[in-house]
Amino acid sequence: MATSPRIVFSTFRSSSDPMLAAWARFRDSVAAAAPDQAIGTGSLRRAPGTWGVWRVLASNNRELARSAMAYSSFESARAHAISIRERVNELDIVLVTGARAGNHGWYFALDGTAVLTCGRWYGGSAVGLEAALATLDAMRSGMVGDSPHELSASRRTLRVPLRSESSP
Repeated sequence: MATSPRIVFSTFRSSSDPMLAAWARFRDSVAAAAPDQAIGTGSLRRAPGTWGVWRVLASNNRELARSAMAYSSFESARAHAISIRERVNELDIVLVTGARAGNHGWYFALDGTAVLTCGRWYGGSAVGLEAALATLDAMRSGMVGDSPHELSASRRTLRVPLRSESSP
């Protein structure tokens, strides 16, 4: 188990990877709740190579936050994460309420542009704010990863036909 918060970099197999689509759907749901639509929800850039995001993890490996944009290279993702970390005291917390009752979240904006979103919806605004403040602490003290790892769908999402389904 990790002993300190971390900033990690995750890649996807392609721009059509289901895990990337899930990340984009969540980002878009936070954007829809944003009062000023500061989070870009346009289609993700189609570029050759690896797609990736960065995430802020607590010392227990729980995801606290995720980047508000996808990157076409590990180098650009890492450089952006480091630049935001250097300006962590300038981040504005914007609290949002999701489409469903009881969905509370947040995003961080820097110079009017969203740079990080919550990693999930929270049941109460106070709990969401607590997670946002924990993210700030993790950004200040967390170790910055020096290599990416590939996100892949959980084995639980793989569908294996039952014997009766595969027999005639």
